[in-house]
Amino acid sequence: MKAPILLLTAGLLLLPGGALADPKAGLAMHGEPRAEADFTHFSYVNPDAPKGGRARFAKQEASIA
Repeated sequence: MKAPILLLTAGLLLLPGGALADPKAGLAMHGEPRAEADFTHFSYVNPDAPKGGRARFAKQEASIA
């Protein structure tokens, strides 16, 4: 029981990969982030779209018969 905990602790202490990374303005799983540091909106979003309104959601219920 002590061996797996010891191995896990040793691995976490000896492999601080994320702590050595340079700070970035975005997040990417592989390579560089797609968006620049001055990112304002996604390409598929209209930033001049009208604001406000209502969001209506359907009520979901489960009935047991």
